[in-house]
Amino acid sequence: MRFYKLFLLHALVLILMGCTSNDMKNNEVQIVVATNELKQLETQLDDSKKELAVQKGIIEELQGEIQFIMGEITTLKNRSNMNQTLLTNLPGITYKQGYIKEATLAKDGVSIRVDYAEFKIDLTAPNNFVIVNEKEERDKLLAGSDSFYVLNALVPTFINSEDFDKSEHEGLYNLYIIGNKVVLVVEMYVV
Repeated sequence: MRFYKLFLLHALVLILMGCTSNDMKNNEVQIVVATNELKQLETQLDDSKKELAVQKGIIEELQGEIQFIMGEITTLKNRSNMNQTLLTNLPGITYKQGYIKEATLAKDGVSIRVDYAEFKIDLTAPNNFVIVNEKEERDKLLAGSDSFYVLNALVPTFINSEDFDKSEHEGLYNLYIIGNKVVLVVEMYVV
């Protein structure tokens, strides 16, 4: 071990004796350049750490907003379900589902022909539901001009009677009927 230390010391002395003043100046310049580059990298690292902290703050804020929005969505779903329950249990209102086979603009609204069907949950079916249409039965009903909601990117969206008359009616609709007048038409499933 002692021999090894002496050998390293002699090798270091020989190396230092071989260095000229030009080599030392070049080494000093390289050290200065490397030191400056190191300072720049440290500054960039500090800036990146600050930006990362800002981004983490934004992410935490957005996560809080997402939780709030999810809570609001749940509240709206629950209110919608409550309204659906109230609406279907009001005296005089009949709730049916069906396909709209024809819609014609009329003087008092839109005349529609409906083939009744039913959306049923069936966990054994491919999409966990089936649409049952045992027999084709068509009723002619009159819908008010402000009664139509169609799915637009899966969101029920109001559509005026003129646009409803001109549009395709391929989906399954929820119909709320008083007598032979439809008070609300809501597309619930797009075929």
